[in-house]
Amino acid sequence: MVMGVWKVLKHPKAEPEYDALDLREAVAVDNAIAKLEAAGPALPYPHSSNVQIAEDLRELRPRGGRSRTRALYRRFGAVFRDRCNRARGTGRPEGVQESRTRRGAASG
Repeated sequence: MVMGVWKVLKHPKAEPEYDALDLREAVAVDNAIAKLEAAGPALPYPHSSNVQIAEDLRELRPRGGRSRTRALYRRFGAVFRDRCNRARGTGRPEGVQESRTRRGAASG
């Protein structure tokens, strides 16, 4: 896999969910996205994993999976689109709540 800088687009409708995170969780999500930007599709488990109920959907696992917050994403060529979700210990997304992070307010 190619390592380098990958573009991560944040979804603008997710701002309220991201804003509701406490500072520790927001920093953990930002760090997970930074890892995705650096490693792209080569980002290994436990930092990223497949979402079994949706095709081509993956989850970022902040703090190596020790966080209850998940940022869901899908790859579009060399671009990733993120969506954030607060998993409640089920290991599965609760619907697909759209979200973005504060880092790089790119939209698309």
